[in-house]
Amino acid sequence: MSPISRNMLEKYLRGECSPDEEKHVRNWFDLNDAGEYPTVLDEKEYSRKEQKLWGRLTRSLRGAGMSVKGNRRPYRRAIPYAAAVVLLLSVWFAWEQLNPGFWRNGSSYSTASGEVRSFSLPDGTVVTLNAMSRIKIPADYGRKDRSVYLEGEGYFMVQKNPDLAFTVYSNDIATTALGTIFNVSAYPTDGETIVSLHEGSVSVNRKGGEENSVQHMVLEPGEEIICSGNGNFVRKLFNRMERLGWKDQVIYFDQADLQEVIRKLERYYGVSFDYRELEGDNWELTGEYRYVPLKDILESLSFNYGIKYKIEDEQVTLFK
Repeated sequence: MSPISRNMLEKYLRGECSPDEEKHVRNWFDLNDAGEYPTVLDEKEYSRKEQKLWGRLTRSLRGAGMSVKGNRRPYRRAIPYAAAVVLLLSVWFAWEQLNPGFWRNGSSYSTASGEVRSFSLPDGTVVTLNAMSRIKIPADYGRKDRSVYLEGEGYFMVQKNPDLAFTVYSNDIATTALGTIFNVSAYPTDGETIVSLHEGSVSVNRKGGEENSVQHMVLEPGEEIICSGNGNFVRKLFNRMERLGWKDQVIYFDQADLQEVIRKLERYYGVSFDYRELEGDNWELTGEYRYVPLKDILESLSFNYGIKYKIEDEQVTLFK
């Protein structure tokens, strides 16, 4: 199903959608796990929840620059959809804040090639960064929200807080959780962002090509989503050693092609590869290396693929 535009949401909340448009909006919310409220409430409890939720929704709309005419409040079946709108709009609003000035007064952590580093955020969330990665934390982290920006790869053990969701922004992807464990790989040179869920549940949101639209998906433990540069979402199960082995200094390959092998070796060992003579070769490397000198790996590749290598300072040349 196509994502919903901001204009469509505003139209829906003003009650101006056609029957087909209203059906499309509700179906979209149904497919994206919108409902958390019970379907049967006594009138007093329903009224209390209705007033509280509609107030949150109105504030979110105004904060995102959207208008609501009159005092239209949702009927009972609409409560789950309104709850989802609040979450969706919060993602939109946060995206609008992602500009260079937003992070000016914050702090950052980074890693060098071959370095894996763990640290705790002010709320107790534990972050582990893979090699050649960087994370930025706003100065007001934990006050109104818990948002960070990642470049590279990070593993997040999120401290539970029902009142403040935790969101990782990476490229054009926003991954949101209340308390869970997940991995995000978002190296600029990879051309894709991969979100892998270890425990709990996360919501993965992507700003779409249509103006102000957001694609949305909820992951279950053991699943990951691969978000390519062309806008495609691929959802699948993942190999935990392949995806998370880096935390234990393991370089893991599962039928890896030449480009993937080179990328991982460059990040881990801090070298550059010249492999122009090998372009077009079909590699399907499977294996794992832990605390192995680069020369030993190159000897293994030389034996398996019949190649030669030369190391000069931080430059490695592969040839036949």
